[in-house]
Amino acid sequence: MILPFIYNIIFIPLINILGFFLRLFNKKYNSRQTQWKQLLDQKELKNKSSFRLWIHVSSMGEFEQIKPVIEQIKTEKPEICILVSFFSPSGFETQKNYKNADYKLYLPIDSKRNIRYFLDKVQPDFAIFVRYELWLNTLSELNIRNIPLWLICATIPGKNGKIPTILNFYYKRVFNLFNNIFTTSEEHTKYFKALPVLHVETGFDTRYDRILQKVDQARTEPIINKGYYPDGTVVIVLGSSWEPDESLAIEAWNNLDNKLQQKIKFIFVPHEPTISHILSLQSKLDSAFTLSQYLASEASIQKLILKESHLIVDSIGHLLKLYAIADGAYIGGAFGAGIHSVAEPAGYGIPLACGKDYYNSTDAIHFERISALRAISNDNEFKQWMIDVLENDPETIDNAKLAAVVIKNGKGYAKYIAHLFLQEISKNLV
Repeated sequence: MILPFIYNIIFIPLINILGFFLRLFNKKYNSRQTQWKQLLDQKELKNKSSFRLWIHVSSMGEFEQIKPVIEQIKTEKPEICILVSFFSPSGFETQKNYKNADYKLYLPIDSKRNIRYFLDKVQPDFAIFVRYELWLNTLSELNIRNIPLWLICATIPGKNGKIPTILNFYYKRVFNLFNNIFTTSEEHTKYFKALPVLHVETGFDTRYDRILQKVDQARTEPIINKGYYPDGTVVIVLGSSWEPDESLAIEAWNNLDNKLQQKIKFIFVPHEPTISHILSLQSKLDSAFTLSQYLASEASIQKLILKESHLIVDSIGHLLKLYAIADGAYIGGAFGAGIHSVAEPAGYGIPLACGKDYYNSTDAIHFERISALRAISNDNEFKQWMIDVLENDPETIDNAKLAAVVIKNGKGYAKYIAHLFLQEISKNLV
């Protein structure tokens, strides 16, 4: 009784106070708070005529993890109504037109009143949460209503698995509210069993299926013709890069001798490709063209651009395809913002590197431990990594293949989860 009391008397009021100020300064958050009830009042939502699966994700990354499962379910049982809720405004806005989910909603702040209102409107028959978003009142209310509850792609919470004892007490309570938990590896399963938590099964990241699908597609539909690069050129893609990542790479490149510089070409894919960011990046490079300029040019000019210049991507949505022509990938964000997905480039089996603070990513932690990802702290280390890629260092190349094996081992897991779900609810569909 102590935990719910502290949660509802202290934590939730603090969240509401913080939310009040966020609404004043953050347009996206204000829109979220305005829309969540409006989305629940849709006429179609009121008329329940089929089995309803409610899926909750925090943001876009978690939604990518569940998409292969949703698509498999819809392929086999299109009559099932799938509702997806988001907490992040950015995740909702970028995915609100996704066709395989019947309804896209916002999950409200986790007060008892809000959650009861939400569940009364949604009327779920089954609930799946992806990775985290462990709201005590939401999970407790689902249990009270006897609604089956799964957690998929579960990982150790906290940074680098270091969790204060008081939070483990909280996690023990909320994790035991799930009927089944599916982790992404044996390492994570050990954490849940040690809490202890019942009904834990070791699996994979369901997103791996989608990555493998996109990898095959990207190889057949390249954005850039790699044949336009001079023979012997090594292409390094900096994915979702921030200023510290870019400065590190440029400094390392500047410290190479002229012959090596000629052989290494960067493709910068900024996390935020604003005009000011692109202009700032161009000012640090001797020669750099944007992807838009490259695509608008004739073949002869494209070859000249790739021979003499680096590229800067000035629009979004291209990163995964660009990894297809990379000889090495540096994943940005690990100098403060939070590392971007390392699983996406891992699917190509190319050497991977990142900054020193990669602990927000369970994939990055695992890949670094098996030597499939090199953590870089300074420009000398970045320089050496580029040379190793350029010279096809056997250890570097062999380690790169280990990450690809991890991704390939997860092939078919999304289909497995979908089938397990359909088997679980089969009696309800008769």
